[in-house]
Amino acid sequence: MTYEEILKQLEEYRAALASEDRLARAGLKARPAFVSVRERFTELFSQETIVTLRGLIERTAQPKKRDQMERSLFALLEGVVESETLPIEEKILQKAAGLETGANGLKIPYYDIASVIAQEDDFEKRNALRAAQAALAEELTPLRVDLEHAARQALAKFGFGTAREYSEAKKRLRYETFLQKTIPLLQETTGMYRRVMSDVLRRAYGKELGDIGSAHALHWRAGNEFAHLFPPEKLIPLCSGAFATIGLPFEQAPQIRIDAEARPGKHPRACCYAPHAPEEVHIIIKPQGGYEDVRGLLHEGGHAFHFAYTDPSLPYEWRGMPRSHALSETFAALIEHLPENPLWLEHVMRVPKAAADRAGAWALLGNLFMLRRYVAKFSYELAFDEKPYDIARNKELYAKTLRDLTGFSYEPEFWIEDMDSGFYSADYLRAWIASSQLEEHLVRTFGDRWFLKRDAGAFLKELFAKGVSWDAEELVQSLGMTAWDPLPLIRKFDGISRLLR
Repeated sequence: MTYEEILKQLEEYRAALASEDRLARAGLKARPAFVSVRERFTELFSQETIVTLRGLIERTAQPKKRDQMERSLFALLEGVVESETLPIEEKILQKAAGLETGANGLKIPYYDIASVIAQEDDFEKRNALRAAQAALAEELTPLRVDLEHAARQALAKFGFGTAREYSEAKKRLRYETFLQKTIPLLQETTGMYRRVMSDVLRRAYGKELGDIGSAHALHWRAGNEFAHLFPPEKLIPLCSGAFATIGLPFEQAPQIRIDAEARPGKHPRACCYAPHAPEEVHIIIKPQGGYEDVRGLLHEGGHAFHFAYTDPSLPYEWRGMPRSHALSETFAALIEHLPENPLWLEHVMRVPKAAADRAGAWALLGNLFMLRRYVAKFSYELAFDEKPYDIARNKELYAKTLRDLTGFSYEPEFWIEDMDSGFYSADYLRAWIASSQLEEHLVRTFGDRWFLKRDAGAFLKELFAKGVSWDAEELVQSLGMTAWDPLPLIRKFDGISRLLR
């Protein structure tokens, strides 16, 4: 098989998997047929094909071509791993689809429980729902353990002793080095976080930080006091207008298809698929009303425009096979975090100034909570990878790590479900740091109301055009900034003090 044939089949395979996943998440298909897709590409993922590609890489001296081929090699290795994991993933999705809770006299599908908790006004009912969710998570744990074990055993056949070794090789970074870079983010914001979050929780729930469970983090994060500002029927026009003011109107990107129907079986979490960037891009969202809808559509829209404005002349490796997801998450985070800016709320969303100040500070505190949560997740996932088979140890470590850094008590039953495959948690953290650096560049270049400047959109399109040929750190360095500089992100969090007024 030639390299061109390998690449063509990889694109077809990855697009077919994405289509199955999208249709299932959108409620358009009962369950994805991952295994049947994988079975159509047996020759692609053969030992012979892998040996052929490794030989081509060894004989290639040109750095860019070598990078392209290495991306394809990692995709082949993942395809081999998927031969072991996809059948288990199908079982997980099938089992999860049949799970529901009868807590509080309601019948709630498993994947909808978090959304219901977020909207539930009764404190004790939220606790009951979260306990029920944790119990159902335990029912899925044996399959998730099988999935983790199968992935690691498959990677071991290629010489990777841990999932971490594989991920570091693919993404070309050392996780321990990056984890150390997150320490200033925690050190410089801990006092402010504890002071403001404690005050907020005391007034909202009569509880102290450290004496409240994760159910109430879901409820507080939903921002129900601001829901009237973002009614579900206005979600699409409001967010479409927000993108248009930057010079990114959906009308000029018809390849972006938004599925906002609230059909049964549709997963509540918004997502974006780009099986053939830039020609085909999908946003899936299930509007509930409120800030989470706005945040979700802005985030996925950031992904969508990145993919939609990718240069179509780029080779597939640089359109559809990123080394990591940190770059695309940088663009998504840049747009998602606009509601933290009172000026954006006031001038784009038409929120009255006093409400904009309060809503912006609240969104900013939510971002700081999420930052601390993801540092905790990343730290836990690294520790998990050292002893993935020690269930008792990992349950205790998960609950302790999340509590220590967020102040909320997390149920140990989520020890394996609340993990991001491929250390995606680190990609998010890298993106949050890089997006703050990118935002500071936009402010310096276009002013503090850059989001009203079409020139800012034109600049972003230039960045989008490079597809996934580079990563978040290279983007930052192209702007004359230092990768992983935490100061721009730390500076943003000064605004949460407005909640103390």
